[in-house]
Amino acid sequence: MADKIYSLSDDGSLESIDKKSYEREYDLQSLLEKHPDLLAGDQID
Repeated sequence: MADKIYSLSDDGSLESIDKKSYEREYDLQSLLEKHPDLLAGDQID
């Protein structure tokens, strides 16, 4: 079973977020550069 990710809306409802791949590696790297907390470094042993 695949892990699900949900977003909590302002009205309190949950929205399922579909998993998708980035078409360009550059787009992913740019996002990570702007938001480094997306990397789960504290969970790596």
